[in-house]
Amino acid sequence: MRHLRLAVVALALAMLVAPAARANTPQPAAPLPCGVPFPVPPPQDTFDILTAINNCVFVDHVDPVVCPELQLLAGTYPGGLSIGPDGDVSLDGSGFNPLYDCPPYEGIS
Repeated sequence: MRHLRLAVVALALAMLVAPAARANTPQPAAPLPCGVPFPVPPPQDTFDILTAINNCVFVDHVDPVVCPELQLLAGTYPGGLSIGPDGDVSLDGSGFNPLYDCPPYEGIS
């Protein structure tokens, strides 16, 4: 009977101590609406696939058609939209950080 009392006392103590121990444990970040606890970068394969799509589709097929037309529309437009003489489209009016980049491509080695 004494062992049963010791077990009950130990269980009661454990129940009292457990909430205090959990309060000192670091909690995970609140999940984002999609259920991911924090932003996780995509795997390298995703970047490789996007690079291949960019090189095979845009560079070879889209840019040769779109960029000459953009070059014809070069100028500054309301709202900060600017199209450079090479066809680069940017919204900041400076030509840096283009939304659409025509050859020669900036920052690609």
